[in-house]
Formats: sequence, C-alpha cells, structure tokens
Amino acid sequence: MVRDALDRAEAGAAVTVLVTGDAGVGKTALVQQACDDRTAGTLVLMGGCLPLTKMAVPFLALRSALRDIRGGEVGSAPRFLEAGEPAENVPVLLDGWLDEVCAINPVVLVIDDLQWADQSTLDALMYLVAGPRARRLALVATIRSSDLGEDHPLRRWLADIHRMPGTEELLLGNLDRVATGQQISSILGRPAHESLVDDVYARTLGNAYLTRLFVSGLAADAHHVESDLNPDLAGAVLRSWTRLSAPARQLTRIMAIGGVPVTAALLSGITGDSEEQIRGRLREAAEAGAVDPTADGRYWFHHPLIAEALHQSMPVDERRELHAAFADDLEAELGVDSDVPVETVVAIADHRFEAAQLDEALTWAVRAADSARTAGGQREMLRLLSRALRLEELAERSWVTRRELLERLVSAADIAGENAEELGAINLLLDEVEPTREPLRVAELLVRRAHLRYSTGATFSPVAEFREAVALAAQSPDSWQYAYALACLAWAEYWNDDPHVAEYAELAVAAASRANDARAMSYALYSKALGEYVRENGEACVALAQRSAEEAREAKDPWAFSRASLMEANALEMWTSRRFADLIRRRRDQASEFGAPHSYIAFLAASEAHAWVAIGEWEEGLRSLRIALGASPGELADIQARLTAARLAAAQGRVREARGHLDRADEIVQDASAFRANEFDAVRAIVCMAENRPADAFESAMTGLLAEGVPPTMCEWLLPLAARSLADQAEAARDRALDPGEFLEAADSLVRQFPNIVKDVGPPTQVWNRQMDALAEWYAAEIARARRAPNESELWQRTIAACQGCQLAWEEAYAYWRYAEALLVDGSGERAAAAEALRRGIQRAEQLGAVPELDAMRALAATARITLLEVTEPVLSVSDGVTGLLTPRERTVLQYIVAGRTYREIARELFIGEKTVSTHVSSLLRKTGARNRVELALLVSRSID
Repeated sequence: MVRDALDRAEAGAAVTVLVTGDAGVGKTALVQQACDDRTAGTLVLMGGCLPLTKMAVPFLALRSALRDIRGGEVGSAPRFLEAGEPAENVPVLLDGWLDEVCAINPVVLVIDDLQWADQSTLDALMYLVAGPRARRLALVATIRSSDLGEDHPLRRWLADIHRMPGTEELLLGNLDRVATGQQISSILGRPAHESLVDDVYARTLGNAYLTRLFVSGLAADAHHVESDLNPDLAGAVLRSWTRLSAPARQLTRIMAIGGVPVTAALLSGITGDSEEQIRGRLREAAEAGAVDPTADGRYWFHHPLIAEALHQSMPVDERRELHAAFADDLEAELGVDSDVPVETVVAIADHRFEAAQLDEALTWAVRAADSARTAGGQREMLRLLSRALRLEELAERSWVTRRELLERLVSAADIAGENAEELGAINLLLDEVEPTREPLRVAELLVRRAHLRYSTGATFSPVAEFREAVALAAQSPDSWQYAYALACLAWAEYWNDDPHVAEYAELAVAAASRANDARAMSYALYSKALGEYVRENGEACVALAQRSAEEAREAKDPWAFSRASLMEANALEMWTSRRFADLIRRRRDQASEFGAPHSYIAFLAASEAHAWVAIGEWEEGLRSLRIALGASPGELADIQARLTAARLAAAQGRVREARGHLDRADEIVQDASAFRANEFDAVRAIVCMAENRPADAFESAMTGLLAEGVPPTMCEWLLPLAARSLADQAEAARDRALDPGEFLEAADSLVRQFPNIVKDVGPPTQVWNRQMDALAEWYAAEIARARRAPNESELWQRTIAACQGCQLAWEEAYAYWRYAEALLVDGSGERAAAAEALRRGIQRAEQLGAVPELDAMRALAATARITLLEVTEPVLSVSDGVTGLLTPRERTVLQYIVAGRTYREIARELFIGEKTVSTHVSSLLRKTGARNRVELALLVSRSID
C-alpha cells in the first residue's frame, strides 16, 4: 500500500499516508523500506518528533527532515526555518519551496512519531495536505496509536486530515506466528526451533520490536527464552507506565498480580481504596496507553508484557501476599453458585500456586483442569494437570493419586495434540501400571508410546514395543487392544520387509470385528490397505484406506485418520501430483471439522505442501506451509515442513536457508536416514548440490540407495542425483586439466549396480509411470554428461519431453539448461535449437523462481552471444503508406528481426529457407528506408519506446 501510494505521487498525484499501530510493530521499518525502493531521482526527506515534556521546539520534525538539504539540484536551499522567520509564515514558505522542488524531482516527506509533534508542525503539515493535488509529493507519517488518549491533540488533527482528498491510512498490526518465526530465524541466522517461536510469540504477541529484544543475544540453537525479562526489554515495555503518577503505578502493580482483566470493584477490595479513586487511576493509565478498558467494564494491560515486567519487579514476599489476597477475594465471590466461570477457577488455581499454598494449589489445579476440559481449553487443562502432578509430590495432603493424575495428563495431552508431553506422561504411567494385572492397558500404552516416539523423532519403527504389546493383548483376543497392537505391528514390519504383514493385517481386522470398535477397525483396515499397497493393488488399497479414514473420523482418532488419508492419496496417485495435493487438502478440512489438534492438521498441510512444491506449484506450497506453521506444528509436521522448505529454498537459490531447514529437521530426529517415510537422503543430496558439494551429495544419495528394507521416500530421485554429482565432479576435473577417470569409473559402477531407477513400492499409475520414465531419462543424460557421450544432447531433449508430460517442472527447467549446454558444446552447429532451449528454459525457470538455472542459462546465452528477447508484434512509427506496404509474412519476419533471431533461426521457426528470409529482409529494408538489420531493429525499438 505504501509503495503504491509513493508510485502515484511520483506520477504526479499528491498523497498523504498515515501508518498507525502500536509501538514496535514495524511502522518506521516499513516506511523506510518503501522509501529505499524509490528511484534515484526521488528526494526522500525524513524527520522525527521527540517526546519533549519541558519544552517545545517549533517545527522540530521539519527541521530534522530539511537539515541536510542544500541548494543546487533541488533548487534553492530551504531558509524559512532559520531564526527570525515568523512561525505563521513557515507553512506558506514550505509549501512554495516544495512546489519548486517537486517540479524537479518527486518528493517523499516522512515524519516519524507524529503523536509527539508540536502544534506548529501539525499546522504546517495540514497546510501541505490541503495544497495542490497535481504535484509529485507524498507525505508519510507514522503514529503510535497506543499513545493517543481521548484528549490527545492529534485526534482532532487526524479527524480533519481524514476528510482531505488523497489521504490514506494503514493500520499496521502485529506479525502472526509464521512471520514471527521468520523474523526470529532472520535474527538467529538459521531456522528457529518451533518451541522458541512458541515462547516468543506467546509473550510478544508478534510485536516485531519486542521480538528482537527477546531474541537478540540468544544462541542460534536456543529452544526457549529466559523466564525473566532482560533490563532492556523490561524498560521498553514499561515506557508508558513510567509516565504515570505514583498511585497509578502502584495500582497497576497490583493489577499485574491479578493476572487477568479485573474490575475496579475487585481492585478496591484488594487495596482498600474507593472505587472512585480506582477508576480515576485506571483512566490515567488508559490515557497513557498502559492499560485498556474491555467491553465488559474491566481493565487489562495494553500488552501482557507490561504485566509480566511489573510482576517480575516486585519482591517475592509482596507478590505472594497479593496473590493470596486475590485468591481469597475471588473465592469469596464464588458463594454457592456452582456455575463458576472457568477463568475464575483457573485464576484462583494460579493465585494459590503463586502464593506457595501447596495443598490449596493442588486442589484448585485439579478443579480448574476439569473446568478447562469442559470449556474445551485443552492446553490450559494440560498446563494445570502438569502442575498438579508436580504439586502431588510436594503437598502435605493429597486427595488425588499419582496414577489418576497421570491418566488425566495422558488424556489431556492426547486431546491437545502435544506429543512430547503425552510421551513423557506415558513413560511415567507405565511405571505405575503392573503388566500382569492390567495387560490390556499396558499394551495400549506401549502402542501409543511407539507412535509418539515416531512422531517426536525418537524412533522410526519400534517393532519390539509392538511385539510386546501383541503378546500382552493376546491374552484377550477379542479385545480392541489386540486388534490395535496387531495392526500397528503390521505397519512396523512393512518397513522391515517382513513377509507376514498381510497375515498380521487379516488377524487385526478379525479382532477388530469381534471387538466392534471403530478405533481398532481403523488401524486394522489401514494395515490391510498397506498390504494391498505393497501388492500394487491400487483399487483395493483405496477402498480400504477410505474405510479406514471413515472409521477414524467416527472414533475421532487423528493419528489413524492422517495415516489413512495419506495411504488413500498415495494409492490414487503418486505424491508428486496435483491429485494427491487436492485430496490431502480435502482430508485436512475434514480433520479440522472433527476437531483434530493442530499437530495433525499441520502434518497433513506439510504433506500437501510437499506435493505442491514437487510439481512446481510452489506458491500453493508456501500457503500450505503457512497453515502447518501457523501454530506449533509438532515434531512430525515440523520435519516434513522443513524438508519441503529446504528443497524449495535450494531450488530457488537460497542455499543458506536450505541448509538451515535441513539442519533443523536433522535436529528433531535421532537417526535421519532411518526415517524412511521422509525424504532425508534425497533432500540432503539436493542441498549439497546447491552448496556446490557434489561429493557429499553423492554420499547422501548412496546412503538412501543402499539402505536395507523398503526404499526411502524420493528414492526415485537418488540415482539421477548421484549421477549428476559424478558428472559435476568429472566436469570440474576437466576444467582443472585433471583426469576425470575416477568419476567415470564411479559412473560405470553406478550403472552396473543400478541399471534402472529405484522405485518405491505402491500401485503404478499413469502419472507415476511417466515420472519414472522421465527420471530414467534424466539418469541416462547425466551419465552421458559425465562421459561426454555423443548422444548427450539427444538424451537431454528426451528428458525435457518426458518431464513436460508428468508435472516434473523443476527437472524440466534443469534439463533445458543442460540440453542447450550440450548443443553448444558438442559442435553440432545446432545454435538455433540451443537458443530456443534457453528461451523456453528461462521462461520455465522464471515461473519457478529457479534462480540457479536462470543464472546458468543467462550466463550461457551471454557466452554464446544468444539474444533472449521474445518475439512480439512490432509497432512502427513510419508513415501509414509504408506500413501498409508490408505483407503479413514481412511483418512476421520483422518480429523475429527485432527479437535478435538469426536467418537460420527465423527459417527454422517459419519453416522457410534462409534464402527466402534474406529476400524478406531486403524488402523490409527497402520499404522502411533502413540501411541494415540493426537499424531496422532500432527503428522498431525507438517506436516502442
């Protein structure tokens, strides 16, 4: 919006832009960036107001904006702000001077922090805004909205300005979680841990300035921020609070202890002051921008960090005393009413805890957790139960057992989708449950723990735990736990290439039928679908996966639902397809409808992004990634999101970013290559190639190729990537006049060991078969490049054709580069074909934002002196008589001449002989009066300009 307004001003339409928002949201940075984007001819004048309290300096902001202006290129130097000039003359003189300057250059006048402007500055700006509309002037002001109390003098000025033509206002809000994460990553120099993003976003609410203060000085691999605010941060958030009177400051300290929006009546009961006195102090704090009134008559701080800073500043004993007082007051208000607001119960629980009243804190923590669960506050329930578990060990009296608290905690973490917390609680709970007395409960917990260990990156396929669970549950073969354990054992053994997968699945379906349990049936049907998937029976697999998904929806089991959805999509079409992405998007919407936690929504969104990026729809992929990372995604979704982001960043030339995302994914899992459901090996090879480390890329590709059991995801890309790395190394050796023999031997060995593309298991589809053909062509072309085979260009041409028909956009752009390179290097004389390949390749790479391929093809075109201009319809500024003499064929030839095509290229495109092209050109020269082809092209170019 700001850029558009400045563009209009440069075009001759005066504009006024007001950028408003809280302190620290990035108003000044936004305006500065927009001004930095201006052309060299634009004069940018920037001035700022200061929060002066004891004195007023007339026109202070204008003086700072014009301080360094001298005469010359901008006309006369501004002298109207010099001493002795009457203040009433300044607006007219400033307006006249700007008229003079705007006639020479566009002008952008920026006034920062207008809320502190003196009246003389406001009057001068009002005069400018009311000035001529047809001049190249943009007035831009930033305003801290939190400082505008009801009686602030700027309010009337703003009301008048908004009635002026050409005035626009941009209300700048805080960053969302995704943008906050990007800011943190930028500060740290690498992708931030999601736990750190959670910490910072929860406390800053996306305020960019506060985020910077929180993160500056942290280690690049930090997982959390310190609980206490550092002095700089505390000082920043308390800036408005320090302007309050002593009674108002003391009242707001007490408010901070309250922890939630409070009424004047409650504060009166705590302090002993009258409600009238309390209201007066609250109005003062609101005028200063420290607190805000709520719609229901309560008050709370403008930013929660103000409360945190005040709470932190108070002595511990004083804090505890006030927390106890708040708890007593809130309990006294409860009376006998059983319908107590959940926020009141939670507040009492928090106050009792902060007051170190352990027995009462335990009682209220459990009661508040129950209230939060009833109200749907899963995360609040989890927080309170975690506290209750700690208090149970410390309290003198406890009416709840550790086992009961752990059971509640496991359930709460499951509902909230907090996998790490649930895993920790299950580990503790297994210590409390005796397998001989409760074998089914232990079996259920073992299976769930195995899922969670996979979800959190600890273990990929924990077969031993599933086998133990099956053995325990087998004592009750009609139980749902037996079906559950058998089904999950089948999934784990699939990755080990166990031949008994189908047998386990059949037993699981039979057990689930006997138990008549939707959850167990969902897992059982999934395991049976997995068997059909391995046997490449797509139709049966899809039907079973769909039934599994429906059973999971009925049971509201998001784990089973997400797995069934992916199985269905993979059986319908390979993940590198639009059809896969569309189906996962629909399933993601369904998961939201039945209330799946965000970690499962994020996993589906990340899987969807994986597909969008693979087929070149990278902007759709970014939108899906934004959904995945819009809240804490959980480890499994974070892994998939990071791998997808790493692949995209590498493909678009952001190498450092790509490495950061890959490193972040590696940190989550304990053994990356063991997680074969994720494309670690292929993405690692891609990132290494982007870093110009072909030897490491080869090693990564071979790690995936030589892995035992079921091949990893993206295994089909591993051979082409390995061959590319060898071709790059052979080329580098030749460039340094070294013997490439070792790389050629490695290429021969690779082909002997892997003559064909390594294919993933699953039912083949038409698109999948075409993609396998395209990847096989790429593999062959890379081997030919390494060997400098005479048919290299032909193999690259075949690779391009194969990629075009199967949605492999990135591979197509890359193949165009190599095809053109091969044509120009092999001496075949196919210059026209190379030029056309470069033009089409560049067009494809531009659509993808594939900077490495773009740079390589443009450099190749420059070296080969090939023009890259597109053929377009020319516009001739010659007489109508001459224009009318041109035949349709001559006008077509003229298009190619302007685009810089050679006779041979024109002949090839138009299917005519070069001699015929020469004849048409001669006729064009005669009719237009041009002396040669260059002058003819310049004639048209000048006409267009």
